[in-house]
Amino acid sequence: MQDFKFLLSGHTQGVVNLTMVPTDQHSTRNAEIIKRFNHAKHIASDNTNLKMTIGDKCTNTIYKVDVTPRSWKSCNMNSLLSIYRENLFFWDTARSNLPILKNKVNGITSFDASRYQDSLLALSGEFGLSLFDMRVQNNVNMSTPLQPQTTTSPSGISEKWFHWLNFTQLRMNLFKPVYH
Repeated sequence: MQDFKFLLSGHTQGVVNLTMVPTDQHSTRNAEIIKRFNHAKHIASDNTNLKMTIGDKCTNTIYKVDVTPRSWKSCNMNSLLSIYRENLFFWDTARSNLPILKNKVNGITSFDASRYQDSLLALSGEFGLSLFDMRVQNNVNMSTPLQPQTTTSPSGISEKWFHWLNFTQLRMNLFKPVYH
């Protein structure tokens, strides 16, 4: 029986490849692309408002690819999250070549999926930092962006500015009973 690992890789043509890589060192099989997620196919041809670069990142390149956290129950494990041409994409890697969600977010440079709250993303970019709830239909209800006081990079806020907290643990630590 052979074991496999899977690799997601983004490209400049707007395609993410899902590649199956055999882990058995004695295997005669090569790595094989088993699925392609074509982001470019789902972008409108009218790109008059498209920025070619945001900071040092080219918008024509898929520069952020991640899988959903294992703790998320609202989607299949290892669903794909990605950014292409200022659009946030959400794909089910097991079922379809169509994105489950595609949302235009002007100036987006990065995202991070919360391990503690299903379907919640932190977005960062030229707009600052914002929360994005994927459960909301036609997600125009992003939180008001948090603007940095000073910015050291031209792309706005860095993805390192946010870190998810386990609020259950935080609540327990903040509200511990004090015994005298």
